[in-house]
This record gives sequence, C-alpha cells and structure tokens, in this order.
Amino acid sequence: MFTINQITPTDAIMKTLENRLTLEYQIIIRRLAFIAEQAVNVARNLPSPPVEMRKEPHPPNYIDDTGNLRNSIGYMIAVDGEPLNLNFNSDKSRVLAQKALEGNQQGIVLILTAGMEYAAYVSRKGYDVLDSAEIFCKQSLQKLLDKYKK
Repeated sequence: MFTINQITPTDAIMKTLENRLTLEYQIIIRRLAFIAEQAVNVARNLPSPPVEMRKEPHPPNYIDDTGNLRNSIGYMIAVDGEPLNLNFNSDKSRVLAQKALEGNQQGIVLILTAGMEYAAYVSRKGYDVLDSAEIFCKQSLQKLLDKYKK
C-alpha cells in the first residue's frame, strides 16, 4: 500500500483558491457591466415615432421630443450596498439608483433607472421606457447564470 503526502502547504492552496475566486468575481462584475451598458443602449435607442403621430395611439414607443428622458437612463452595479460601477448622464437617475440601493444591501445588484420625473407616467401610459432594457437584462443575466451552473 502507498501513502499520499501533501507537499504543497495548505495556506498556498487556500491563497490560490482565493485568487481564483477574486478573478471570477471580477469577471462577473465586468460581464454584468457589459450587460448593463447594452441594456442602457437598448432603452436609449428605441425608435421614436414621428411627431405627426402625437394624437394617435402609438405604443410601444414614446415620441422623443427633447431626448431628456432617453438621456436620463442609466445604471448602477453595487456589491453589498457599495456602488462599483455607474453610468449616469443625470443626477436624478443617480439619486433614484441610490434610493433603490438602500433596500438592496446584500449581494450583487444591478439597478436601471430613468431619471426624469415623468418617466413613470410615460411608462404607465403603456410606452416602453425601460421595459425592453429590463427584458434584455433578465435574459442576458439568465444566460450568464446558466454558464456558471454548468
């Protein structure tokens, strides 16, 4: 019979594992930031119907007269309540994201916001403000999670 002797010190093994976990964590955050950037682009690049259609129902997209609502769309990625990655063109979006973060202090969080005060009103009227971006995020995040399940 033979014996197996451990040559590599346990602390060296633990350090290697910790380094690998840190690297995977950084990769996940970068992938999440990429998904968030794409989601913001989805929301900002929705086609706007022509102004002539103002009187007619025209869901799912709203008429973008000023560009303010589209430009107020941004995101925050936070880990355990600490913002790590931000993309905001609007202070209002940043404030909304901070408020949303207050209720999400554990784990990795992605927050999409539209910072104009009328964003919720436009969305309630049936227009796509963040809907497509949210669907995109959910689908992309599911694909990312599926990769890690294997």
